[in-house]
Amino acid sequence: MGWYRLLRWNNCFLIEFFKQYGEAGKNIYDEAEVTITMDDIAFDAWKDGGELSEHFKSTSQNNKVIVEDNMAKLNNIELAPNEIATITLSFNFLTKELTNKKRYVYHLAQRDVVADKVIGGETFEIRKKQQNGFTADAGGDEEIDKNESVVIEAQEINEDAVYNWYNTEGDLIYTGTNLSVSPEITETYMLEVISNLDGFKDYDEVTVTVNPYRLISLSPNPTSSHVTVDYDIEGSSSSYLMLVNINSGNTNNFILDVETDTTTINLSSMPVGLYSVILVCDGEIQESQTLAKQ
Repeated sequence: MGWYRLLRWNNCFLIEFFKQYGEAGKNIYDEAEVTITMDDIAFDAWKDGGELSEHFKSTSQNNKVIVEDNMAKLNNIELAPNEIATITLSFNFLTKELTNKKRYVYHLAQRDVVADKVIGGETFEIRKKQQNGFTADAGGDEEIDKNESVVIEAQEINEDAVYNWYNTEGDLIYTGTNLSVSPEITETYMLEVISNLDGFKDYDEVTVTVNPYRLISLSPNPTSSHVTVDYDIEGSSSSYLMLVNINSGNTNNFILDVETDTTTINLSSMPVGLYSVILVCDGEIQESQTLAKQ
């Protein structure tokens, strides 16, 4: 990690971030996550100038950006008289991108826009430690019904580490190995694992699929005449039940009122045997249960 204190200048300036010219091997921003963090003064100065940038990826924290390519720039910055601002650079090597390269040189330059000349800067030498290989593991994908919860678990690595969980929008929602979630719709969560020993980092994702509609119960089962079907189809635009004779394949459909949660079907005229009761919502099969007709 390194930092740079911005210089007060009469004119608007920009900050450039670039690799050592002619440096061989993989670029530092391809092998590591190069993060630029601005303090409040630096961020406000950049924000007032329109938050203009080149070759950066935004994060859920407005004052933090990640380098994506060479000659990344924070543009249109102007400090007020007597203001002192600081930006911090951090380098977290990604375990899936590692090479045998050990040394990197990275530059920061503060450039006056009007005069087009460098007015300050810093050079950072990054020496990569021996890699203690690990892989982030967020566990297998999960499937739940609406209004249910599930615990997603990170597999711990064999060293001191931080486990961060992010939602689909990239917001940090929890730090720890086990996270209980109850999403309203299907959502993918990202796990970030950062080693406290060497700063190495890896990511993994887990998807929690939410089944929006449910076939809850068939009662009585077995039955000789009528069966009451309980279901949850709230939010669907069209729904129906398919009653399929498992032996013959004959099918009967029963349209459902999407404002209801139960219906009763008369089976008196249907042959004895096993039936599949299938819930179809918005044209897609959701769930099925087996019914015995005596």
